[in-house]
Amino acid sequence: VVKELREQRVRTPRDISLISRTRVLGILPELSMDPAQPDTVETAVTDEPFGAIAESARQIRTAIFKACDLRGHKSILFTSGMPGSGTTTVISNVAAASSVESRVLVIDANLRRPAVHRVFRLQAGPGLAEVIRGEASLSDAVQHTKHGFEVLSAGAKRGHEYEKFNTSAMQQILDEAESKYDLILIDTPPAIVAADALSLAARTDASVLVCRAYSEKRGLIQRLRNQLADAKGDFLGVVVNGVRASAGGYMKANFKASMSYQNYSDAN
Repeated sequence: VVKELREQRVRTPRDISLISRTRVLGILPELSMDPAQPDTVETAVTDEPFGAIAESARQIRTAIFKACDLRGHKSILFTSGMPGSGTTTVISNVAAASSVESRVLVIDANLRRPAVHRVFRLQAGPGLAEVIRGEASLSDAVQHTKHGFEVLSAGAKRGHEYEKFNTSAMQQILDEAESKYDLILIDTPPAIVAADALSLAARTDASVLVCRAYSEKRGLIQRLRNQLADAKGDFLGVVVNGVRASAGGYMKANFKASMSYQNYSDAN
């Protein structure tokens, strides 16, 4: 029984490929797998730009940009199945990797347990909650980060504003953001905890599902994939977070080889 339970868990990107019509957008390795050893996984792209996590984030960014260019997408929703999957980690690194040539806004729509403002040491508000209530404008609430992108925090005074995610008030915020930014990345609560992500999926251009290796089962991923695919926006695929070295350690060797190549300096 234990063996069967383990076999149902997503361990590598290959497990995602077993789910019908589900694309793997990329992976983020576990923090201990990165030879660069960034201090925090959420800011790995700017802290250690030649590290394995940073390179993986750039690959995810490229996959997202390709889909956006082909279909004209700007607003991308990120969610997960279970708590602790690392949605904020993925968004933070993709935002930093995308801000080199694009105007990027991160919206913390996790009003139940917001984290983005703490990661980047920003003020809790005013944020999304205040903007939805009409107590602040988007321009006044947006905060700039040293990582090159801007953030709309969840807000300092939050109530049940998530009930307005599927209303014209939220649509107006997204429309204004799309007129000012090239890419809007939206952090949402785990789908198993709240239906906020599915409500927002009816308002955004596309969605991405974040899955932590060894934590979530294929059945849950497939169910959420179907629900997101039924929403208005395109379902772009799955990011597998916290990937570990597989049998034989070949993945760890690949990370080391990548870093060695990027850090190579020709003495001539």
